[in-house]
Amino acid sequence: MIQINRYFKWLPMAALPLLWATTVPAQAESCDTAECKAQMQKLVEYARYGNAEALAIIAVAYATGDGLEKDEVQARRMLRESIRLNSGVGMYVKSKWRASGFIFEQDQERAEYFLRRSAEYGHEPASYKLAARSFEAGPEQVDEGIAHLNKAAKNGYIPAQYTLARMMEDTAHTTDELMLVADIYVETSTRNYRDSRQRLNATIARLENELNDDHEGLTRLRQLRDMEVIHVSGQEFNIESSLQRVTSYMAEGGYYDRRTTGSRIRRQRPCYLDAHCRVVTPHESVARLTDLFRN
Repeated sequence: MIQINRYFKWLPMAALPLLWATTVPAQAESCDTAECKAQMQKLVEYARYGNAEALAIIAVAYATGDGLEKDEVQARRMLRESIRLNSGVGMYVKSKWRASGFIFEQDQERAEYFLRRSAEYGHEPASYKLAARSFEAGPEQVDEGIAHLNKAAKNGYIPAQYTLARMMEDTAHTTDELMLVADIYVETSTRNYRDSRQRLNATIARLENELNDDHEGLTRLRQLRDMEVIHVSGQEFNIESSLQRVTSYMAEGGYYDRRTTGSRIRRQRPCYLDAHCRVVTPHESVARLTDLFRN
C-alpha cells in the first residue's frame, strides 16, 4: 500500500471530518423472527466451542436483549472471554462500551486501551478510528494517522481505502499516480461506497486525456468499472440474512471444533490473528445487535 505522507499536506484540515462517516443511518431492525433466533443459537454453539467472534456477537445480544434474553452478567462474561481469545472485534466493542458507560463502568482510559489493542490485533475499524483522531488532532500527529490509515486500507477496509483515494486524488498528476487512485476507487465503487463511482469515472476521464484510447491500463480500468456493483444500503440490510452469512462462514471455515471432551480446559482460539476469521465490523455505537453488521 502506498505511503501518503506527501499527499496529506495538501488536504485542508477542515475537510478531514467529512471523510470519516462510514455509514448512513438506517432503520433499526431486531432479531425477533424464528429464523433469526435459530441463527443466534448456532452462534451460541460456536461460542461454546471457542469462536472468539461468536463470543463477541453473543455478548452484544445479551447486552441488548436482541436475539437472546437480556443478561448483563452474561454479556460481560462473554465479552471478556472473547477478548481473552484475542478477538479484535471484542476489544473494539469493549472500547465503545467503556467509553459510553454501557454494561461496564465508564472509563475513558480503559476505552483507549482496548481501542489500541483492537487495532494491534488487526481490527480495521479500530485503526481507522485512530487515524481519524490523529488527523483531527493536528499536524503533529499526521505520521501516526497515516500509519493507521494505511494499515486499515491495506487490510481491505473500504472506508479507509476511500479516504486514502480522496487524500491522493487532487495531488495525483502522473499517470502512475492516477492509475493508483483509479484502482482504489475500483475497489470502493464495487461496494457502492459513497460517491466512488463518480470519482472513478472522473479519474478515468483524466487518464483518457493523457493516454491513447487503446492503452492497456485504461482498457483494464474500463473493464473493472463495468463490473457488477455490490449494492449495500440501509434499506437492503437484513439482520437475519447477516447472521446467516456469519454462521455459514464460521461453519464452512472450520473456525471452531464441534468435538468436546468434557474437560475443564479453557477455550483456545482456533485462528490466531487470521484476517479471514474476522466476520463482523462493528458500527460506531455498538448499542444494538445490528450495529455489528453496518460497516
